[in-house]
Amino acid sequence: MQERELKRRLDRYKHQLKELSDSKTDRLKRFGHYMPTLLTAIDDAYKMGRFRKKPVGPLGACIRLKNPELALAVESCLKGLLFAFCCDNHQDERMLQNIMSRECPKGRRPQIIVNEFRNEVYNVGQRAAVHPNYPSVLTALEIENPVVANCLIDMRGVETILLIKNAEEAREVMQVRAPPRNCREAFNGSGDQLFSNRYYSSDKDRAMLLSRDVEIEISHLEQEIRNLSNHLSTFQQRLHSVEKELKENENFLRLYHNTKKQIQVEIRSLQARINDLENVEEQPSIDIATLEGEAEDIRSRIVQVKYEMEQAKETLENLASLRRNAEKEYEEIKLKISSVSEGAEPVKEELQKIDQEVENCKRHKKHYETKLMEHLGSIQKRKHELSTKEKDLELKISQAKCVYPEQIEVTRTARSLDTEINRLREKINSEEDLHGNREEIIKQYHNAKERYQDVESKVKSLKRFVKLLEEIMAQRYKSYQQFRR
Repeated sequence: MQERELKRRLDRYKHQLKELSDSKTDRLKRFGHYMPTLLTAIDDAYKMGRFRKKPVGPLGACIRLKNPELALAVESCLKGLLFAFCCDNHQDERMLQNIMSRECPKGRRPQIIVNEFRNEVYNVGQRAAVHPNYPSVLTALEIENPVVANCLIDMRGVETILLIKNAEEAREVMQVRAPPRNCREAFNGSGDQLFSNRYYSSDKDRAMLLSRDVEIEISHLEQEIRNLSNHLSTFQQRLHSVEKELKENENFLRLYHNTKKQIQVEIRSLQARINDLENVEEQPSIDIATLEGEAEDIRSRIVQVKYEMEQAKETLENLASLRRNAEKEYEEIKLKISSVSEGAEPVKEELQKIDQEVENCKRHKKHYETKLMEHLGSIQKRKHELSTKEKDLELKISQAKCVYPEQIEVTRTARSLDTEINRLREKINSEEDLHGNREEIIKQYHNAKERYQDVESKVKSLKRFVKLLEEIMAQRYKSYQQFRR
């Protein structure tokens, strides 16, 4: 039972250590590794309009301590309420139950409190406990959301519970004297709960959820885990020693049983010989000398048998003593076996649970290996897409260099450039609507250019021909002038 309790505490501390280590990056993980995922699912459902009013929680994440030294007292007071969620109506509660059944591990679903949301904290001035030196739980907390404050007032009556750090002062206030007005109970700095006529000790020695220094809590837990592991190792060594001793005693017991059976066989054999000798019938004597010789032989045999019987009786008594000792040891061993069996049953149960957890871990491992392969395939696909995009980019760059050889550095964003491109495309489309298709215009331009070049070459030829004619005419006119003279 001690070993089982140690293992349970060790598992609990390891689980707390993991949650604290995770909470260094995300404070919500103090309330469970699943809490960030649960809150994300609640946010998504609220954005989709599935809640009338968004649930509030976990309540422990919505409060802050004014005095960190009272963290253990507040945790001992609120307990499971630190993990609870608050809903405005039952329809929202049902939706939150559905989300929790999907996101929360089995057996760790937080409590849901249905309480109409209000924008103001209850007026508790008439029923609140007031003391000049000690705060109530309500006044010791910083609570921004009135829904959280009202929920704690309704569910725990935090306005009537005092927090008294010193244990002796707490007993003085609550039990030696009459408790302050409206004060139902109080908690001291160690987490112990005090009523006017009762006192309940806390089973915790440190605050886990509301503590601000996570590193100190992690070092405390690691030390506790080391101590428990050493203690558990000692128990397991003792168990191994008892099992070894049990096997040795069982071997001794089997040996004594075999020896006892052999002695009983010998006793029965000797008793049969005695009976045979006692039942021997005398034969008619023919020769007295012969008979006397036989009688002497028989007497010597009887003496020998009696001697053997005495030896056998002594051996029998020794064996009987050994048998009694063996039976006594056997009873002691049976008691040890029974006690070890009783202690082994919980160990077997723990082993079964551990085997089941191992199977679950194997299934989780297989699941995550599948997910890993999917992610690796997705990464490969993205790399292929990246390679394709890079090739496409190189092609676009080469095409762009045909238009303009040098790359232009721009300070504008891609969005503004896309907007400008779309605007220019719209302008091009409108110009095409007004003036025709760009390809057709370019084709007409090239045709016109070819005709122009053709005409231009013809004009140049004609100009050369005209110039030549002018030269001929001038020559003829000159010759004409000379001829006329």
